[in-house]
Amino acid sequence: MSGLDLKRLRQNKDEILKAEIGALLFNLGKTHIGFWKSKKDENGNEISYFSIDENSFKNIYGFEIFSNYKDYYNSPFEKELEKFSLKDFIFRQEVNLRYIGSEEINWIEFFKGGSSEKDFIKKIFFRGCENINSGIDKGVPKEQTKPPLWLSNAFGSFKKIIEENDFDEERQCFFQKLYDFLNTKNYLVNPDWVEIRNFILKEIKKWYSNLLSDSRFPINDVSLWDQAYMTASMFKAVLANLFLDNSNLSNYQPNPSTIRWRILGIQYDKLGLAEKGFKLASISWYRETVKEIDGKIKEMLEVEYPIGNEIYRDETGIYFIVGENLGKDNGDFAKLVDDLKEIKDKIINIFKQELKGEIYPVIVLTKASRGLMNLGFLLNKAKENFLKNENINYNTYDLNPSDPQKGKAIGICPLCKIRLIYEEDKQKNNSPTICEVCDDRIHHKQVEKWISNLGSETIWTSEIKDKNDRIALISLKFELKDWLNGNMLNTLVLQSNVDFNKDLLNLKKELINIFKNDQDKKVKETVLRNYTDNALYGLKIKSNKIIESILLERSIGHEWEDFIKTSLSDSNLINFEKREIQWKNLTDQDIEFLATILLQFLLRKNPSPARLRRIWETTQEFFENLKKEVLDNNALHIPDWRRKRVVFEVDYTDELKQNIKETGEELEGEGFLFWAQPSEDKSKVNIYLITSIKDFIEKFGIKELKERIFKNENFDISKESFESFNIKLRKYSERENKGEGNTILELTKDNIKEIQEYKLYASITDPTPIDWQVIIPAECVPKFIDLVTDKYDKEFKYVYGKLPIHIGIIVQDYKKPLYIGINALRKIQRDMKNTDNLYIQEKVSDFCIKLKKKLSYATEEERLNNTEAYYSLYWDNPNNKDYHFYIKPDKNWKKWISTLDKFGHNDKIYFIPNTFDFEFMDTNTRRNDIYYDTTNYKRILKLKSNRPYEIEEYWEKFKIFKEIFSDKASSSKLHKLISLIYEKIQDFDENYAYLLKSAFINILELNKNQDLRKGVCKILDIEDIDENNFERELIEKLKEKENLYLFLDMFEFGHKALKEV
Repeated sequence: MSGLDLKRLRQNKDEILKAEIGALLFNLGKTHIGFWKSKKDENGNEISYFSIDENSFKNIYGFEIFSNYKDYYNSPFEKELEKFSLKDFIFRQEVNLRYIGSEEINWIEFFKGGSSEKDFIKKIFFRGCENINSGIDKGVPKEQTKPPLWLSNAFGSFKKIIEENDFDEERQCFFQKLYDFLNTKNYLVNPDWVEIRNFILKEIKKWYSNLLSDSRFPINDVSLWDQAYMTASMFKAVLANLFLDNSNLSNYQPNPSTIRWRILGIQYDKLGLAEKGFKLASISWYRETVKEIDGKIKEMLEVEYPIGNEIYRDETGIYFIVGENLGKDNGDFAKLVDDLKEIKDKIINIFKQELKGEIYPVIVLTKASRGLMNLGFLLNKAKENFLKNENINYNTYDLNPSDPQKGKAIGICPLCKIRLIYEEDKQKNNSPTICEVCDDRIHHKQVEKWISNLGSETIWTSEIKDKNDRIALISLKFELKDWLNGNMLNTLVLQSNVDFNKDLLNLKKELINIFKNDQDKKVKETVLRNYTDNALYGLKIKSNKIIESILLERSIGHEWEDFIKTSLSDSNLINFEKREIQWKNLTDQDIEFLATILLQFLLRKNPSPARLRRIWETTQEFFENLKKEVLDNNALHIPDWRRKRVVFEVDYTDELKQNIKETGEELEGEGFLFWAQPSEDKSKVNIYLITSIKDFIEKFGIKELKERIFKNENFDISKESFESFNIKLRKYSERENKGEGNTILELTKDNIKEIQEYKLYASITDPTPIDWQVIIPAECVPKFIDLVTDKYDKEFKYVYGKLPIHIGIIVQDYKKPLYIGINALRKIQRDMKNTDNLYIQEKVSDFCIKLKKKLSYATEEERLNNTEAYYSLYWDNPNNKDYHFYIKPDKNWKKWISTLDKFGHNDKIYFIPNTFDFEFMDTNTRRNDIYYDTTNYKRILKLKSNRPYEIEEYWEKFKIFKEIFSDKASSSKLHKLISLIYEKIQDFDENYAYLLKSAFINILELNKNQDLRKGVCKILDIEDIDENNFERELIEKLKEKENLYLFLDMFEFGHKALKEV
């Protein structure tokens, strides 16, 4: 390789973008209703999905119904382009590929995909990119989806019905929109391919996301958008690779299976930026700046230097699929080659411009492979990569110890941690004192954005706080690692009711006969006919390298490649690069191992790029929908009046101009906080109440409203909701936490301008595939957890125990510095490199009770297709039933997986529970309590070693505790009992159980209060048959220190944190 020609890439940007657009649109034939009208099952029976009047269809659309999607390009395509005046534009476009050693190809050939006569399209685009994304993705499921056609999420749960009007009608709407767009912008004459690409991407995503890629079950989890976008992205990356270095064409075109990709990661610690936040405004600024940074990087790498497309984004960075030549292997990863230094420098410059040197990214690539499974490894190493950053520039600033305007430097800014603070900065009354740049971000830029969208999220913790002045910082996190690397897909299957042992034995015998005894056979003459497409039936296995293609294609460049090599008697017996296996030299044990892997790869759901994308889109959509449904649409049922703020208006007099800057000022009066903002024309000042309106009503509201608040009723608020008042406002000092100086102005009831509604929460991070962090009133936490777990049960019921969610909760006073809580939140998020230690064993009978509730959410479509049989497979079945798979590329992870009905009643399965953990930050040092034992990821601190708790096992118990101790009478008794438990737990002895039994019964009066007694029995799992049995079981339960920890934790959560008991 002589070098990468970046100049040639940029000069041919339009050619790459045109080819990308063509690749996006090559599936237009699948948007015809005739392709989906009916399908045949494996027995040749026709299954009807849509009833179409063919004459009416022809009259409306001008062509007859056809069943092969490739037939669309024979005539209908041209007719539709003529109808919408697009034919001339599309047919005259050429994609110039002469610079990569090919030719100039008519744009229309890219639309045709595998039907094209052009070798470049058939080999590079279709066989090299589409086949790995579609063919490998789908495998060979035997079942057609039972009507109606429906799209599932990546984990089997119903998402939507496929509608008839999403096909031909929507396609013609698309063509009309495309024509209108091109015509309005004059792009029919002078096309701007960047704008055309962006328009088509947006429209195709919206449309194709409602369509299936395939009608068979259970591969109805991948939409046409997932398939089209990933195929186009892979093709774009290959094309860019060829423009950079055309020497690969001579290898790629005759041998498409040699094409490989890398993942380019621009990694930086987004959560670390959020941790800098002293105020919501600074957190909001960093969050929005991160969006801008990612957006600029995306624009640069997809359009300015079109080397690939974004495939993933989370709190560790943004990731792109690119060609293999862009990286040079370096240890576990690869470095961007020196020829692309211009790209690297521009990325670094984006961070310099946006963050002024506060943080720099790590630019790293994975090793080259035939898919995206290496993404998981790259994500897992993100924190280590942050520490190996070669791009840090410590000389960005001249640190002047004194400044003529600002005075002497007095330290380093505690927020950005890189700029100096000066004497003058102390005048701004920030607590702590911060630098001029950070102050401008918080008090000017972010407040300005808040003012421009007052109905959105708040940036004031004083508005979020609950009746006890508490806020809750919440982290929701999926343990997604083993899904992103494809391992957990080995527990989802394409076919049910197979005889794995029998087929494995037959396959082993056939491989020996074919390769050792030279008795080559056609695919249809072997057991492989049950697991491969009928297009392969007539091909001979040995002469066509069928086994090598299936086995090696799906593992090259990934940890499975190393596993397969090292599991053989001699690792040199297999050559992944040349796709060769030395069959004659393999032992019988080697052949059995390869037969097992081969059968597994054919039966499992495959980790194709489209499916992996579907996985992380599903989890991200879960968080996005939670945000929308629970917070934006107020499923928390926070009263309407509580989500309002009072806005006042006064004249912007000359006197006020001396005290209230044009950029705004924070004021205080009567214990309430306000933000004063001059109007655009500088004639008025709008003054916004930024303290909870509940406090304001309780002080100034009319009697009727105060009574209705006490009764927890809903009501409307207006100017007439308040008594007369006179509030003297002074400048607010964060340092002193009060107003200082002289009165600036006085507010009265007559100054009320309006009552505004806003969203009573604040995002810490935006939803990503892995996590989401948000701040809500602490009193809303129980309802929030209920809503999260309920939605989880609906969307992830079939993979419960394999896709765990962890909820971390930090409760603190709203006045405490946010960075303390956010730092604690990051700890309680419980990051880990390896999830193996999270697995626990449980009896099948007990697990089924938990799963039954979740499966009660199954829809009719899910039941009809027996979804559970394909998704809900667990291990380790002692009866050797169903499938004997390597769940992970590790000999210790070879397990018998099966549906639960194949286990014995008392057998045990392995699963990872859903969990929740919490901490009340009564002191800043309480965050130091949050450390986990890496052997089981329980807290190290003894008193808190029960945490985190399994949601399905304990959350209801926490709710029962709150319910039975919510009244004052029982609460006072509880305090006495808790004091005794704390006293005895320090040097606990089992004999204390007798004393504690008496204390429980006598202090709580369990013989008199039956409701309290029933609640205690439910919490401690006591069967209350009679008095003797109750006391005997209570003693046994109190001998277990874990039950005492449980009571203490329930008290800390319900009383100390939420003040509900």
